[in-house]
Amino acid sequence: MTRVFKFCIWCIFFVILLFSSLVQSAAFLSNIEDLPLMAGLTEEKDSAILFESSSGRIAESIAVGKISERDVSKFYKETLPQFGWNTDLVNWFWREEEILSLRFSLINEENGTIRVHFKIVPR
Repeated sequence: MTRVFKFCIWCIFFVILLFSSLVQSAAFLSNIEDLPLMAGLTEEKDSAILFESSSGRIAESIAVGKISERDVSKFYKETLPQFGWNTDLVNWFWREEEILSLRFSLINEENGTIRVHFKIVPR
């Protein structure tokens, strides 16, 4: 094999390795494939609900974590526009024919664990 060919093989190998590690590090909700899961939150997979019909989809999911509501709100306000979501209200987003809402509840006041309820409904 020529040196150029070997070099190309190594470059392809490293690009594949880099891409696979980036894909693995990005977490998304199990039933909402384009809604990222913020670091520090863990999805309660038993809570995932998805119903699709000709009029749109209804999807709900719950995630928990020891993180502040303010940090979660800030993360989604900054991140969701990259996925086509618009917002002008706190924790309410819309795109095309869908509305996404985030609701918070405190699970454990002592350690600051919160529950985040994600819900998508047709517009």
